[in-house]
Amino acid sequence: MKKPLKILLSLGLFASLVALLIWQTPASSSIEASDLTIGQAFDLMQENKENPDFVILDLRTPYELEQGMIENAENLDFLAPNFQEKLANLDKNKNYLIFCASGHRSRKAMTIMRQAGFKNLHHMFDGMNKWYQQNYPLAKRAS
Repeated sequence: MKKPLKILLSLGLFASLVALLIWQTPASSSIEASDLTIGQAFDLMQENKENPDFVILDLRTPYELEQGMIENAENLDFLAPNFQEKLANLDKNKNYLIFCASGHRSRKAMTIMRQAGFKNLHHMFDGMNKWYQQNYPLAKRAS
């Protein structure tokens, strides 16, 4: 009698988990969003070097940019007063890799971008601070 009870409880738990997953899935399944480590973000950049629909979006301030930038990254200062306006001018169907210095601002930006209807978002959650620590490449400065 114990075995059927265990099976019944297991099935009930499984059904509850499936229901929870379905309930938490966003209504728009066309939105792709992911958190990436520094290594995963670097690999994604390498895979998309020739992809015109892939945008590396650096959300740091001009002061922070002086420390170094990722090659081909576009800057959109999250703290600028016109951030929302500039964000509205971006193509929502492109594939974006976003980051800031530590991951806090880019996490907020990811939420804003999802709500604004951006379809493909990837978040380098450790930010540029970790990029520097792990000695990943930076864009060459103009002489």
